[in-house]
Amino acid sequence: MDSRSVLNSYTNAGRSVWMQEESTLKANKDLKDGLTRTDERPLAVEEGAPEDVMQDVVIYVLTTPAVAFSKVELLEVVGTKAMTLIFPVCIFASETWTLNLDVQRALETFEGKVLRTIFGPVQEQGCWRTRCNFELYRLYKEPQVAQIIRSNRLRWLGHVWRTPENNPTRLHTFKNPGGARARGRPSTRWLDDTENDIKILKIKNRQRVSLDRLSWKKRAVEAAKTCNSPQLDQVQDSARPQKTNTIGERFMVKEESVASVGTRPWTPEGGTQQIQIPSYAQVTANKAKKLHTILLYPKEDQEKPQPIRNLLQSELNQRKEGIKIAATRPIRKNGLAIDCTSQKDLQNFLDKLNAKESLAKTIDIKQPSKRYPRCVIYDIREGTSDEEVLQALAMETDTDTDKFKVSFKLRGKEGRNHFVISAPPQLIQELITLRKISLNWQKHNIREHFDIKRCFKCQDFGHIQTNCKRKNVYCVYCGNSHPSSTCRNNRAQCLNCSEANRNRRVKYDINHFASDNKCPVYQQMVQRYKDSLTYE
Repeated sequence: MDSRSVLNSYTNAGRSVWMQEESTLKANKDLKDGLTRTDERPLAVEEGAPEDVMQDVVIYVLTTPAVAFSKVELLEVVGTKAMTLIFPVCIFASETWTLNLDVQRALETFEGKVLRTIFGPVQEQGCWRTRCNFELYRLYKEPQVAQIIRSNRLRWLGHVWRTPENNPTRLHTFKNPGGARARGRPSTRWLDDTENDIKILKIKNRQRVSLDRLSWKKRAVEAAKTCNSPQLDQVQDSARPQKTNTIGERFMVKEESVASVGTRPWTPEGGTQQIQIPSYAQVTANKAKKLHTILLYPKEDQEKPQPIRNLLQSELNQRKEGIKIAATRPIRKNGLAIDCTSQKDLQNFLDKLNAKESLAKTIDIKQPSKRYPRCVIYDIREGTSDEEVLQALAMETDTDTDKFKVSFKLRGKEGRNHFVISAPPQLIQELITLRKISLNWQKHNIREHFDIKRCFKCQDFGHIQTNCKRKNVYCVYCGNSHPSSTCRNNRAQCLNCSEANRNRRVKYDINHFASDNKCPVYQQMVQRYKDSLTYE
């Protein structure tokens, strides 16, 4: 049973109890008389009210259909104490949950809604706005829902491990059941998810530590309430900048005191805090040195042009001429791209190239054109012209249609296509911030697009399956040499990260699928793709 069903059953059960008992009428009247209205808040509880009074107010409002005040006002009445009454119902029996990403997002969304109702909006320069996640977490200095669930699971893990070896619960938890598993992607097991939490906490020799109840509680159960997982880092990082429509702007987050019970000020001084919003170019800029590139093509008047690389090797001695080249790569039309680490090295190469008459007559030199970032618009009906899409983009961004270009289209499902759009970085960032655009009376999602080739035969990057040179087929789940559809392994292992650890002597985590977007090797390919784009 999920958290929503538990909460609904709790509410329905409470409603029936309160409606059946005649003594409820007097209790309702006493509760209403105990609530006073103030100018600062619609409702308030007298200062110093005991915990049982708070609990009675919560139960009364949640379980009574016709009431003089709303459930939103309830949260304003009891303040952060409502969290201690609502969330135990939502995470009941959570020590046996498998906390996948969808469940975690749902719980965090529910937690954010409750916190936004408790703390209310904030006023900035005469305008009201809702609080961001990092503002809420600074005010509500308690463990988040996902942290509490992880703590409960580790507590249950230690309890089960301390039971006798013939205990049915222990046998079911730590022993793999027999029989064949169904085909397809292996499901996430509770033990795998919990062991991942142990890796985050960096606890070694879990079996020995969990035998000591006090040591396990200190090192695992309590530590899990303060340690963030990779998913929580995305929403709880207090230094994370807030998304804005204007690139590179500064804004002031001014915190005003909240009159509800149990709230905390923004800072001990109650002042303001400046947050520098980095520009889109700063966020996506490469941390490494920028390469300077020149493109070499054979001239068109040649009947049988020789390869550019062979001409350079025969006419120029790189060591004697003092030419410094960072990298070379073949490009279309029998061309060759030359990368240098500095403009001085690139100019030195061009001077040596032009000094050779044989090379100057046969090689055409061109500057690379700017490559702008791209975004993809999903699920556009077939028959929609490029002009309609460009006009919709121009209307959303208040610019001209010539600023956008349809790079290509990807085939979708049920007669729909995905349009890949190229535009200057400021416009791409604005579209990504909008997240949706309106076209032909429908809303379409927009995401940033990374044109990275992936082979589904060997799971490597840089080529597709039709051009793969490997003989064997490798599984996307476990990395072994068999088709992905016939995988029977319970453990996920990334083939790309395993090869990187072996060949490059790095220490990447391999406990994920090769198709995972958080794969370190895939993230390197994304960063390399961003390095080739222009964000200026």
